[in-house]
Amino acid sequence: MHYAHQILVTAITATLTLAACQSPPISSALTGEPPQVLSVVKRDGKGLPNGRSDSAEPFIQEIMVSSTDSQYGYTREKPIKTGPRSSAKLHIRYLNSLRGPSGEPVEYERRTSCCEFATTNSDMGRGLLDVYRVRVDGSSKDVFLYLNMYDPGPPQLPMGFTQR
Repeated sequence: MHYAHQILVTAITATLTLAACQSPPISSALTGEPPQVLSVVKRDGKGLPNGRSDSAEPFIQEIMVSSTDSQYGYTREKPIKTGPRSSAKLHIRYLNSLRGPSGEPVEYERRTSCCEFATTNSDMGRGLLDVYRVRVDGSSKDVFLYLNMYDPGPPQLPMGFTQR
């Protein structure tokens, strides 16, 4: 009985060790739900602001670099910096500039503010990230992008996106 117990403990330990070493595929991390909602403003059932990258709204015309970091923009630890906040709604111009991997327009909607952080670019010394749901035309998958409207960029393109 003691020998069977040792084998069972060894098997469980090996299974747990292997599971802990495996990270989830990036696609599941990128399409998960955003963090707990701290604030959201809605009109007609959609978070504000919202829009499409094929609209007539202003967009960034300077060439943006594509990030080589698979987590850039997809995690709160590596948000897209579109500040300073007083900079003529650069975050909206940024979202209007995004396109899918083959140049498809995207639809975006602000889902929440979250993730308080320290910044010298706010009168209060603190800021919140905005989380946007983004969907590429022709896709049924949503991705969530984290934007920091306080700290200056320059913003880059997250993996999987191109520029308008």
